[in-house]
Amino acid sequence: MALLVDGELSSVEDLQTQDSAVLEVAHGEGIDLGRKLELAKREIEIEVEALLRRSGTGRLEEVVATLAMGRWHALLTLAMVYRDAYFSQLNDRFGGRWKAYLKEANDAGRRVLEGGVGLTGTPLRRPPGVEAALGMGAIQPRAYYLRVSWVNGAGQESAASPVAVVEGRSLHSLTVKPAGQENGATGWYLYAGFTAEGLKRQSESPLGLSEEWMAPEGPLAEGPGPGRGQEPERFVTWRRLLGR
Repeated sequence: MALLVDGELSSVEDLQTQDSAVLEVAHGEGIDLGRKLELAKREIEIEVEALLRRSGTGRLEEVVATLAMGRWHALLTLAMVYRDAYFSQLNDRFGGRWKAYLKEANDAGRRVLEGGVGLTGTPLRRPPGVEAALGMGAIQPRAYYLRVSWVNGAGQESAASPVAVVEGRSLHSLTVKPAGQENGATGWYLYAGFTAEGLKRQSESPLGLSEEWMAPEGPLAEGPGPGRGQEPERFVTWRRLLGR
């Protein structure tokens, strides 16, 4: 699973799944959904950080984002959207949705905190992206969809980076490496494909930190797809620290 600090807990698409009218409301009231997603995430980080302080263990950077945390985030974002829409027009319909989503968000947050916040002792943040270089070569024109992930010495893998698209419009070569660096990483994996849905791992074992991946002239490797990231190793609850 991704880490809480990796960024996206839920997306605009998740908001639409929960509330089909949210895009129309946001557009009509001039509400920035991206900004609301960021604000809701920060509110969750504040609550989780307070739990860690009370428990005397763990750091925010070690927290693993779970599906339950993603639902909390989506509901809290929707509450913020409809709160703003209500105060814009004092529309009772928006006010009702604001209060309903806020109650659901509070219930979801309580379940997350009481059920346990998962931690990993060796966190690996998802790479911010890829560094790709096209050069002269013999590969026929084609577009690549690319993601990368970090791997540590214990074999744990981070969440994969956002998808990058690189297009070779003529005969070319392509080399790829992760953007940035990550403390604790000992290697990395590349996931590549010719569609965003068809990404496959391109090596059986991790590539070295200073190693680049070079695209083959023929078909790409058919390894597994990107994983979910690191799993929690222990949990912090309101009452105590639970070992797995």
